[in-house]
Amino acid sequence: RVAPAPILPRNMGQGTDSLPLRSGGRAGDGGLPAARRALELADEQAKDIPVERDYVQAHWLLGATHRVNKNHDEAERHLLEALTRCRSINNVENEGDILIDLARLRMDLNEDEEAKQLVEEALTITERSGYVLQGADAHLVLAQLALRRNDKSEALHHAQEARTLATCDGEPYVYRVAFDEAGRMMKEIEGNK
Repeated sequence: RVAPAPILPRNMGQGTDSLPLRSGGRAGDGGLPAARRALELADEQAKDIPVERDYVQAHWLLGATHRVNKNHDEAERHLLEALTRCRSINNVENEGDILIDLARLRMDLNEDEEAKQLVEEALTITERSGYVLQGADAHLVLAQLALRRNDKSEALHHAQEARTLATCDGEPYVYRVAFDEAGRMMKEIEGNK
């Protein structure tokens, strides 16, 4: 038998008042039940054919959702579980995203040095693997970290890199959330020079 595709909710973290979790947006009220459901579905499927990737993605969603809901202990537990499972099956596809969310968690906890190390590790993965959307997200986090240090030159560099990676094939085929966020950051940085 062939294992079915991942079983994650398509609109996880999306809605009229929230951004997709991929770019660090808010999960909203419905985010946690949907993320929990992803784990339940992984458990249900595992009765027939266990698919470790489903657990990686479910724990990542739970961790990201807990992070945006400010439940830092649960966020850390699920993100580390996702990263451990991810690395056990050499799932590079999700490793960068998980590291980026761990970096965002560290930023939430004002642990900026560790956040920088995590996001730089994610950036190395994205550059090696060609996952440019993850690269755009990583550069946005690095830009935010540089702004916290008041290093506007480095922040502008990373915002520009994020915008370039998020451009994809050009309008209208851009990674909209990262493209717009990078543009907003560039305007803010250039306006405050």
